[in-house]
Order: sequence, then C-alpha cells, then structure tokens
Amino acid sequence: MLYCISRSVNEFLEFKMDFQNGVLGYYEIIHPSYTIFHKNSETFSSLWSKYDEDFVKFNKNLQNDKTKFGENLSYEAKAINLPNLFYISSIPWINFTDFNLQIDRSNFYAPIFTLSKIKDSNILLNINVNYAVCDGYHVAKFVDFLQNFINNLKTNIYKACL
Repeated sequence: MLYCISRSVNEFLEFKMDFQNGVLGYYEIIHPSYTIFHKNSETFSSLWSKYDEDFVKFNKNLQNDKTKFGENLSYEAKAINLPNLFYISSIPWINFTDFNLQIDRSNFYAPIFTLSKIKDSNILLNINVNYAVCDGYHVAKFVDFLQNFINNLKTNIYKACL
C-alpha cells in the first residue's frame, strides 16, 4: 500500500502543495514518511523513504531505510531533512469509520493517510487534507486513481519496473 499511495499522491498537484518563503507552490515529488511499530517496546518510530516511480527502486529505498533505521527506537528514527513529505500511518489492530488528527492546519499542508485493520480483504483509508489547497473533489479524484491503480496492480507494477 505504501507504494500505491505514494504513486497516487504524486499524480496530483493538490497533494504536493506547500508554502516556501511565504509563496504557495508545489513540489515535483513528495516522499512518504511512515511509522514503524516496535513490538518489544510497543512504541513507534517515524521513517521516511525516497519516492521513486520505479517500484523496484522505491522498494529498495524502503528496505534499505528499514534495515538501517528500523531498530532505532527514537521517534524520528531517520532525521527528517526534507520539506517535501507526506504522512502514512496505520492502526492495524482495529477497524474504524473515522480517524481525526488535531493538527494546526494553518501552516500544515501535507496530506496524512491512516490505514485500518484489513477485514475481508477490505481496508479503510482515512485521508486528512488541508482544505486551503485540496478539497473533496481532489480527494475523490485521488481515491478513484488509487482504486484503479490497485485494481490493476500487476500491470501497473510491471510498467513501473520498466
């Protein structure tokens, strides 16, 4: 899902917008920041990996980061030195119908995605966006793209590896 969401996010300018030096613009590419769970300590850490449209390269970046930083128990296991990130997390232990993060949206434009527990091959995806740059219309376009991408995953992954 990390690749599918990352690939889909990077299709839409509205999901890549931010202010830099007081000017609204967008990044060409944004990279996923995601949480990893440490079972022994029951804590989480935040990692990010460089996005690449090529699935093999993206997966290699992901695996390298997990290998290098996955055992680091600090909150920021890999220092965040990029402004062009979006966020993915999951609550794989429960099903939910809504999940709301209380974030001051006046200066935070990155989308946040939260995945639920998988039930009967279904998974809920909660999407938090700043409506100053992205509204329901754009979210619907994103969801349609993501669903189509997942429905055609074998073909899309094959194309992404060419």
